[in-house]
Amino acid sequence: MAEIRPEDVFNEPSIEEIMDRHGLTEDFLLQQLKQKIGARQEKVFHYQGDVIYSCKLEAHDIQIRALEMAFKLRGLFVSKVEHTGAGGGPIQIRGEMNVEALRNAINRAQKPE
Repeated sequence: MAEIRPEDVFNEPSIEEIMDRHGLTEDFLLQQLKQKIGARQEKVFHYQGDVIYSCKLEAHDIQIRALEMAFKLRGLFVSKVEHTGAGGGPIQIRGEMNVEALRNAINRAQKPE
């Protein structure tokens, strides 16, 4: 097995460099994404093997996936939200409890109908 040296790892091309080399530049990818946002598809209707009607319709599934990708790339979709209290601790809930209302609700729930 060949020895991997730290300097070899840092000399490897990045994924961005590899993609650029194969023509998948940021400009090209964004151009393709923009085309997908306006995607249309042809729907063809057949009857007994004959085409009876065809029309171009909005390809909503493709358009939505393209828009989602664009929003994600712009950082407008949050994939994970962590809710914490002050200093990263648990969230403190403060408020007054109406003990009498709670007691009445428990009593009502325990009474058979």
